[in-house]
Amino acid sequence: VDVASVADIQGKINEAIEEAKGSDEVGALTAQREVIEKEKATAKMSQLKSMEWKKLWLFPAVFAAGVLGIFLLFFRDNSEVKPAEV
Repeated sequence: VDVASVADIQGKINEAIEEAKGSDEVGALTAQREVIEKEKATAKMSQLKSMEWKKLWLFPAVFAAGVLGIFLLFFRDNSEVKPAEV
C-alpha cells in the first residue's frame, strides 16, 4: 500500500462527509464512513509495515554511537577525590 492509496481512502471519507451533510441517509452514510475509516487504518498499518525501518534508523544510531564515543574520550572527571575528614 502506498501513500496514494491512503490519500484515495481519505478522499472517499471526505466525499462521504459531504454527502452526509446534505442527505437524509445519515445512518447509511455513517456506516459507510466507518467501513472506509477501517480500510484507511488497514492501509496505513500495511504502509508502516512495508517501510524499511532498519535503513531508516541506521544513520541516527551510528551518529549517536559516535557522539557517545566522543564524550567517552574527551569528557573525563579529572578532579581529585578527597577523603572525608573525621
